[in-house]
Amino acid sequence: AGTAALFKANITEAARTAYNALFPNRVAYKHAHSQQNPDKDWGKNTLQAVEFAFYILNEQYGTTVGTSTAKLRSISPSNTTVIASSVSNGAGGALLAAEQDTEGLIDAVVVAEPQVQPKATTGLIIRRGTATVPTIGKPLLDYFTYANIYQPCAALAVTNSAFAASLPAASMEARCTALGQKNLVAGTTTAERAADALDKMRAYGWEADTDILQLTHYRFAVPSIVMTYANAYGRFSVTDNLCGQSFANTDASGNVIAQPATQALLFGTGNGVPPSSGINIVYNDSVGGPKLDRLSVSPSTGLADMALDAALCMRSLVTGTDVVTGAALTGDALDKARRVQAGIAEAQANGNVGSRPTIIVAGRSDTLIPVNHGARAYFGKLNVNNSAANARYIEVTNANHFDAFLGSLPGYDAALVPLHFYFNQAMDLMWSHLNNGTALPGSQVVRTTPRGGSAGAAPAITAANVPAIATTPATGNAITFANNTLNVAD
Repeated sequence: AGTAALFKANITEAARTAYNALFPNRVAYKHAHSQQNPDKDWGKNTLQAVEFAFYILNEQYGTTVGTSTAKLRSISPSNTTVIASSVSNGAGGALLAAEQDTEGLIDAVVVAEPQVQPKATTGLIIRRGTATVPTIGKPLLDYFTYANIYQPCAALAVTNSAFAASLPAASMEARCTALGQKNLVAGTTTAERAADALDKMRAYGWEADTDILQLTHYRFAVPSIVMTYANAYGRFSVTDNLCGQSFANTDASGNVIAQPATQALLFGTGNGVPPSSGINIVYNDSVGGPKLDRLSVSPSTGLADMALDAALCMRSLVTGTDVVTGAALTGDALDKARRVQAGIAEAQANGNVGSRPTIIVAGRSDTLIPVNHGARAYFGKLNVNNSAANARYIEVTNANHFDAFLGSLPGYDAALVPLHFYFNQAMDLMWSHLNNGTALPGSQVVRTTPRGGSAGAAPAITAANVPAIATTPATGNAITFANNTLNVAD
């Protein structure tokens, strides 16, 4: 595409030629390799989208005066209701936009499963029932790099036959063995090590409700998000091969191959975060040469442990220490870690939406953005900052981050209900509040009933599976805040 390309790696032709000679058939991705840390601008971009929407509305429907063809700004925030609303990353962008809105562009916020990273949750306590959650409010790359180490081993501790084909058991066992070699898990058997890894995941903020989804989330999401966001936060170039990893097409044996001609359609078929449409994560430093990450052999262990060495490297960028020894990083490794940490800080939220009515919806089984780091932590931060008078938090049991998986991955249909059903309810409730003065519902846990049945063949969903958000929640379902403590009904 030449100069018409929407994204091209920001390197010289000489550097490109030199890199291609050493690492042929690699691919640069906009999110990972733009070297702009786009996450830091999501709030600003959302506000720009609102401003652009007003411009287009006025161009189409704005009034004119006399014979003039110039449109007045007759459609404005003063006479138009604006609800900032989205899910996941978009939900985080909506909350950041509300925090940054100084012009009164946004009237209210309704979001679901927000990928939002509150700053400094020190002093905030989250309790589920009578149990205090030990780890809360970590930034996205922090808890993702943690999961990237322990999740595939932890999954072996979960009885989960519906998802067993997601990864070969031998690969997960090798990860457990490798973690044992490095004294990162306790136990002498795979079962003992897996149990300890699962305990670590729960202690780091994952609810037990997420256990059954650990395997599929590692297979389809965690390594890709770690690689993408680490590169983005640190503003690394594709030629940096951060932690020895790159993007490329691979064959059935995991070896790098050239892109097929059909990938001219990638803009329409890919999701921007490989693995996607044939492009995978490659561990360049695998024993024997570059290999698909989940088939690679780590140099430090000699095991086909799904690139544990790369996972440990990525984790060190967040902690600033060697994960195995605990020693502080030095030299180039320390410089890279500081770049990543600075990028993380740029993307964090203040936890202050002012007096805007706000509804946050999240699924208790969200394994991608655990509620203790995302929705719960952010709502707690709003309360700490006295910005929650008009904010509500709705936590839905048996709901996760990926409604699309309910129809595509066997087991999700039987165990989970769609979260988006409650997002739509929240939108209706907010509309009624803004237009009719209807009181917002109280913060609450909505207790759903899974459909059950066999994996991949769950019975049709009914209203009994998904009860409505209550106007006034029962005492046993209420979510409250007092003494810097967010109390979530068990």
